Amino acid sequence: QFSHYRFNANNPNSLSNDIVNVILKDSQGSLWVGTDGGGLNRFNPSPKQFNHYRFDASKPNSLSNDFISAITVDSQDELWVGTDSGLNRFHPRTEQFSYYNFDASNPNSLSNDIVTAITLDSQSRLWVGTYGGGLNLFNRETEQFSHYRFDVNDPNSLGHDDVNAITEDSRGNLWVATWGGGLNR
Repeated sequence: QFSHYRFNANNPNSLSNDIVNVILKDSQGSLWVGTDGGGLNRFNPSPKQFNHYRFDASKPNSLSNDFISAITVDSQDELWVGTDSGLNRFHPRTEQFSYYNFDASNPNSLSNDIVTAITLDSQSRLWVGTYGGGLNLFNRETEQFSHYRFDVNDPNSLGHDDVNAITEDSRGNLWVATWGGGLNR
């Protein structure tokens, strides 16, 4: 038997959008739901309601974009959220977001603002896949990104710059799914 949670314009605590792209359960038991245009939702099982985190131009530390395509959580319970406007970091104590974006003048910035996949590997390294910018490895100490991109002259490079999924296997190999470049290890 299925229970249905849907957007209801008359209920401010309903799901914010019926198009759900990603779901994550954190260590506190919260269920995070990323939607296509409805922002980020946190589900509270009792009293079965959703809290919403959305883009608000009047609030500089709100979510940067309401299209959510990827979510992961780290050991400090900080949420990493992929949007169409860069990588967002949610700080649970302050309930504010900080941002990482593409900057053409900074070669160590995020390679593209359309973030499509995020994973933390077994060494707590944050990997970020983008649409058009390939794969990024984020160094949390320096807050800089290393880029892994498709290179037509290098058969050992990433197969395509459009990344849509990342995971790590039990041997520590990173697997990267791309649109058009197949599966990469």
